[in-house]
Amino acid sequence: MCKFLYWFGNMLEKQLVLSVNGNSDVQPPGLDVSGYFKRMGITNTSGILLEDGKSLILYPRLIFADDLTKIGMGYNSAILSYKAELTDRGIHVDEDSERVLFAAPKHPDSYGSRGVEDFRPIIVTVDGKKIVLGSLVHYDFYNMRTEIMENAGDLATPEGWQSLATPEGWQRDEIYIPNISAQEAIDLVPEGEYKDIWREHLEAVQEKIRNNGHFPVPDVLYQPLKDVTGLPTTKRKYIGGEERDCFGFPLRFPYNMQMIYVPVSNYKQILASKKFWQDVVENIYDHELLKRKEKSNRIGAAGQPLLVPLKGKYRDKFGLEEGLLYPFHDASMPRRYVLEAGLADPRNPEIIIAITKEPILVPTEPFEYEQSVIENNGCLFPMQHWDLGDVIGTLGGSSDTGTFYTELSHEEIFDKLVPVEPSDLEQILLAS
Repeated sequence: MCKFLYWFGNMLEKQLVLSVNGNSDVQPPGLDVSGYFKRMGITNTSGILLEDGKSLILYPRLIFADDLTKIGMGYNSAILSYKAELTDRGIHVDEDSERVLFAAPKHPDSYGSRGVEDFRPIIVTVDGKKIVLGSLVHYDFYNMRTEIMENAGDLATPEGWQSLATPEGWQRDEIYIPNISAQEAIDLVPEGEYKDIWREHLEAVQEKIRNNGHFPVPDVLYQPLKDVTGLPTTKRKYIGGEERDCFGFPLRFPYNMQMIYVPVSNYKQILASKKFWQDVVENIYDHELLKRKEKSNRIGAAGQPLLVPLKGKYRDKFGLEEGLLYPFHDASMPRRYVLEAGLADPRNPEIIIAITKEPILVPTEPFEYEQSVIENNGCLFPMQHWDLGDVIGTLGGSSDTGTFYTELSHEEIFDKLVPVEPSDLEQILLAS
């Protein structure tokens, strides 16, 4: 089902935490697939580190083949949960705790009928209390939308934390974003790269519809959106003429990253509103957070942003006691994914003051070049990061087949962050 290996020495190297490992025909508890079934990968794993500093809940994506795979409809996928423990030798997984957390709905007209993927827990401190939101990507072969949900447990209790590992622990109100069609988004977005990219994407989906008669065509083709995460704390923002506590959501409209702010008190209603998304699209350049370096590249959130203390030379380098670290993946073509990062002042999370000029982490291990699910040139897909004091723990997917974990020193990250040139920052401030 899964395996783990540890590297001994002075520093923890990359660890293969989860893989199919010879159990390819075994369905996990809670998954009911009739007909053909074969596990292809357990990957793109996020997780929550509990308050004891060692107990973990892991959320990998299970990629599997089914009857529709045989007729060219791609792979299906579900989100699993595992209990695990963080040790000084890496992550130890309780294999017997495997269960399905979220799976594709049975009805072919439902969002996610061809799979759900890349679940991202979002821990936010609101008025001194921690709450956990979640973003989950749904795919129906034509649409790719993100569901926003909230954990219903009381995180002040052990039972509340354990509710994070059960389907019943999550309150799902059918909030799917963005609530805007692809064609309307193309019509509203200003001239430039977004309009060109989105038009190309819609044309590709329409071509897929013409060439495929096996799967129901949805009534609406929505503007795609994924890689949604959240700031670790709320921010005070002027919304509708008054100052309000807001969630900040970094996200990705292809192929840059943007930031939106939504009032805590009615965030579900706002996110479900079509008018809100019309405004975001019309003003997309005002929401930009991080831009891809090359037009052929793609970037996206590599986990929830981290508040990290900056000491000694890093305090002097960036002029801050504390920084907000934005991990992101940078994908070049042919398909090669690496880890990079940006840094912001927590008081102004939407303004990047430093960015990496070279990758922090790159594919190096054989399991990051596995070709059984996708053709790639080395695929390392970070999904979660924890500040463990002297090191940053990094968890994610490797080549769509496995899950890796490693630990990075602060030097490995902050030495590669280069302050944004004053002239560039001035332009950013003017634009914002």
